[in-house]
Amino acid sequence: MSLVHGTPVDAVPPDQVTWKVNSSIELFDLTELRSKSSPLGRRGFDPAHLLGPLLLGSITRVHSAPEIERRLQTDSAFRLLSGGHEISAEAFRTFWRTYLLFFNRCVTRTIELAVEHSYVDLEQTALDSVRLEADAAGASIRTMERSEKMVKQLTAKDTSDLSPEQREQHDARLKKHTLAVKHCRNTDMTNFSATDPLAALKKFPHGGSRPGHRLTTVVQARRFGSASRLACRQSRRITASCGRRSRPCAPECAAQGSQMTSLSKSP
Repeated sequence: MSLVHGTPVDAVPPDQVTWKVNSSIELFDLTELRSKSSPLGRRGFDPAHLLGPLLLGSITRVHSAPEIERRLQTDSAFRLLSGGHEISAEAFRTFWRTYLLFFNRCVTRTIELAVEHSYVDLEQTALDSVRLEADAAGASIRTMERSEKMVKQLTAKDTSDLSPEQREQHDARLKKHTLAVKHCRNTDMTNFSATDPLAALKKFPHGGSRPGHRLTTVVQARRFGSASRLACRQSRRITASCGRRSRPCAPECAAQGSQMTSLSKSP
């Protein structure tokens, strides 16, 4: 769809799912998000203008923030939901990461709406477990085994001959591994990511291990074909897929990727 700058309202057909997404955003309370935004500076975008393109991308399988950024320059549908703004990929990533609790509430609200509109039939559901790569570097992983070993080595090290700079580095490393051991014991985890507390080291099909999440998805097979919503504070992709083939989604469900939900998550 080509973009007519300044007139996305006229460019988007009335039967486009974009309008359902636009109206569905009003079902979610954005008061808290708007209270943290500002008409100036980096938080100058209305949260609805960030949320809309993310939801439309989730439905249309445009999952990467850079691709959404490009669509805002060429696609009237995305342009309409962004309020006419050209928003950067990093702004979308920051929005997604910052408001974890809000997105979790959105998932919960989507399930409630789906139940209210009889889109959920527990006799026609199936469970599956998936792994989602986290938006965290491998270097951010702290393991209980290694940190305990490092604490012993650093504690036993004689620091009397170290220069002030070396002593400072030594103390910083000791503190890092001490905190890692404490976190693992408090959370009963063997490893975790320092930049994403919900992530942990996971084995992926390509054979390597990376920070990731394990999620349990619920699939509504009869009506939706295959549908899953992987809601995660820091994912490399905003992952969603829908195989809905029968009647069109209700507006309430359309805004959340046609009833795409994740009901539980374990690190």
